Amino acid sequence: MSARRRAESPKTTVAQFCDRVVFALCCSMLVVTPFVYQKYMNASVAFRRPKETAFQVLSILIIGVWLARYLDKERSVPRLSSLLCKSPYTWPAILLIVACFASMTNVACYFYFWDTVLSVLCAIALCFILSAVIGKRYKRLLSFVGLISLAGSFMGGYCIIQYYGLDPLFVPRKRGYAGRTISSGFIDNPNTVSGYLVAVLPIVLSIFFVARKKWVRLLSLVGTLAILGGLLSACTRGALIAGLVAGAVFLVLVLLRGRYTEKEKRMIAVGVAIVLAFIAAYLSINPSLLQRIVQIKQVLDLRINTRYIEWCTSKRMMSDHFLVGIGLGNFKHYYLKYRGYAAKDIGFIGRWEKANQAHNEYVQVSAEMGFLGLFAMCWVIGSFLWFVLRNIMRVKRSIPELPELRADLEHRRANLLSGLLCSLLALAGHCAFMFPLHIVPSAVTGIFVLAISYSLAKMPVESMLPASGPPLAAPRLKTETGRRRR
Repeated sequence: MSARRRAESPKTTVAQFCDRVVFALCCSMLVVTPFVYQKYMNASVAFRRPKETAFQVLSILIIGVWLARYLDKERSVPRLSSLLCKSPYTWPAILLIVACFASMTNVACYFYFWDTVLSVLCAIALCFILSAVIGKRYKRLLSFVGLISLAGSFMGGYCIIQYYGLDPLFVPRKRGYAGRTISSGFIDNPNTVSGYLVAVLPIVLSIFFVARKKWVRLLSLVGTLAILGGLLSACTRGALIAGLVAGAVFLVLVLLRGRYTEKEKRMIAVGVAIVLAFIAAYLSINPSLLQRIVQIKQVLDLRINTRYIEWCTSKRMMSDHFLVGIGLGNFKHYYLKYRGYAAKDIGFIGRWEKANQAHNEYVQVSAEMGFLGLFAMCWVIGSFLWFVLRNIMRVKRSIPELPELRADLEHRRANLLSGLLCSLLALAGHCAFMFPLHIVPSAVTGIFVLAISYSLAKMPVESMLPASGPPLAAPRLKTETGRRRR
């Protein structure tokens, strides 16, 4: 925008104030939702309900303050409408909303429905508002990335402390689950905290490849070790599998057509060696964790696997209500009605399982919202992966034709996009074993990843310049015999 145009349409005080308040509330959400709890409640309610309430309250405040920007209609309305038209998440989000309300036809408990649908609507609105809040402001984007990384690193470190019985905040827990602690971090139990840690890990790793300063890279390496220690302490096999796959994909993406100096290559090699040495040392010190990882016989024995009966129960729910499901949030209400038939079908001889969740997000979504909801969920994930991967490869292909400074900025953009892509990939992988989208901290991380990725992919490279950096040179034009200048 030219100086004359900026002078003709200055940003109003109302818009400025609302913009800053929304940014502050978004930052608060990243810090508050992982750690808020009520110690006087029982275990599950103490860790989950306060987080859900905090998320809903903060989301409603963000939406309300953002709507106040409509007082400045000339600036707010076109910006938001333009974002909705261009975002790859718009149509999948619309279908997801339709699926939520279509499932209302079979709802048995309206409290569960409205409580869950409020969180879904808040999540969808927050995703689009975050993209608008970031806009072309690279510093804001990095602020969100930094807060996610700091909160996740602290959580991972705290899980290590808790595993060794040095927990200063909670009642001392008994050892259980083959060496794991009954509760990990501030997120209820080892399985649920793993969903959060595995989503944050690729983001922290990407900082190591994006940061310019040595001390930031050192902090990212320390954060990576803390999160890995927390994951190993929780020792959730589904999260470890998802994290291993996402980590491998991340390394392939950042090293593919990588633009690294010899010094940076040595730094990467040393970092990888430190991470591998830490994993080996941690498992050797705690052999019970390694034994849990290698013992998969119980998981493969489906007749005693309690999660398998939950999946079979969900299958029967979907078979009875294929298109729209039994109603959002109503799995726990219908579970006992369907469980007996499913157990009889497969000859289940297990003794105990919970009825709250199906321990598989895809299965539970298909049960509660039918094929329509499952398709919408997979569409959101698929559109994100396709959009981000396409932008990563576009940037990688363009780097050889760019001047030095522009090529460096684009390379950093590709590395950060790779971390964000693998973050959601790890979260989506863990959804096949657990219910991380029902756990507020990991769900919030997923929402921020969607918004940050879109903003980063669309951000002009000029916005990514350091404050004291030189101006960008124009891209080099490459000519070939018999072809036009590109």
